[in-house]
Amino acid sequence: MKYHPCLPTILDLNDTQKTLLHSKRNPLHVLRAQWEAKVDKALHYFQRYNLSGAVVGVSGGIDSALALAFLKAMHERSPGTLRKIAPLLLPIYEDDAATGQRQATDRAAALCERWGLTPRIVDLTASHRAFSTALQASDGVQSPWTRGQLVAYLRTPALYN
Repeated sequence: MKYHPCLPTILDLNDTQKTLLHSKRNPLHVLRAQWEAKVDKALHYFQRYNLSGAVVGVSGGIDSALALAFLKAMHERSPGTLRKIAPLLLPIYEDDAATGQRQATDRAAALCERWGLTPRIVDLTASHRAFSTALQASDGVQSPWTRGQLVAYLRTPALYN
């Protein structure tokens, strides 16, 4: 089992701590068992419905990082079941409603590289601008909050394409 690099090494632990570390009661072992059970259930679902690939939006945040790690764990457990993982990065640049997009896209790309996956980057800036302009023309009401909501709404269909 791999441990986070910030955690103490086995050399830093006393005998009682070492015993707990390798015990079935260790929270890390419990979490590992729960993770493995979820991977098994997801693989069963993929097999039952004859699915062989997954598209995942990768934002550079923790949620999509965990989703990507989960899919990678499924693939490693059963490469014949989950044969293809397609990470999509969907930045929207040049709008105050979607901040930090370049940094987030860089983090997402680095995450994909770490897992040995090639992401597809689809710049949704022009789509966001066109949709935002159309909404502005129709009712004249526009705010960073409404444009921010539009960001999520535009990304969803891109993941189903």
